[in-house]
Amino acid sequence: MFNEIVCATALSLVVASSAYAQHGTTDSLVIRLTGGCEGVSAVSVVMDGADQEFSEAEPFPPVPCRWRFTSPHGTYNTKNIHFSLRLGIARTRCRKARWDGKTATVTFRCCGQQPVQQWRIAVEPPMSVQYARVLEGSPSDVPCIEDGTMPATLHDVQLDVETFRVQLFPKRPPACGAALNDIPIVKKAQAGKTVRVPVEEAARVLPPQANRGQGCRAPGVSSSQIDLDEATIARQPLRAIVIQVVK
Repeated sequence: MFNEIVCATALSLVVASSAYAQHGTTDSLVIRLTGGCEGVSAVSVVMDGADQEFSEAEPFPPVPCRWRFTSPHGTYNTKNIHFSLRLGIARTRCRKARWDGKTATVTFRCCGQQPVQQWRIAVEPPMSVQYARVLEGSPSDVPCIEDGTMPATLHDVQLDVETFRVQLFPKRPPACGAALNDIPIVKKAQAGKTVRVPVEEAARVLPPQANRGQGCRAPGVSSSQIDLDEATIARQPLRAIVIQVVK
């Protein structure tokens, strides 16, 4: 009986130790890019969806395609935080780091198909309006929402990877806003051009998105149909979204 208790206790300790080892607390992150990184000259890191608070990672020689990032917020637990990258030539989806007992590492494959754009985005009349960059999950990626407030400069916008949503109506979360991906003049906007999207045009995409089950296609937020009419739109102070495609 004594031996059985000792064995059971030892097994419990091994299991607990193994489970604990899956996650760790650190202030740093090793970044690996696979698939080639020849066009990547700088890597910026977005932590936990704070789109406007990205920080640069430092090259990690002598290993190619490696960078080291130090959290500006101090330590974090790998179980709770996800990361995405801005690479200048692409952006990534969101992933959590792997913990080996000493080091947190995140690996992404470089790079997406559609070239990225750099946006300056504002609204008419001038006011603060929230936006969300919504990314789907996959076997390797976690679904996530990266949000911020306009006016803003948006880095590495890649509409084949993300859904860019604008909060037209204050009662709806930004991640349930109008997806500008569905507006042709936004999809076709080229570097050096400025696109103005009237609020009426942006609002028109909401019912079709809801009918396709995309009216609120965001992690942790339920889908809902909304009723729009001209009077409802006219009562909103927001009149237009203005996107300047810098490059």
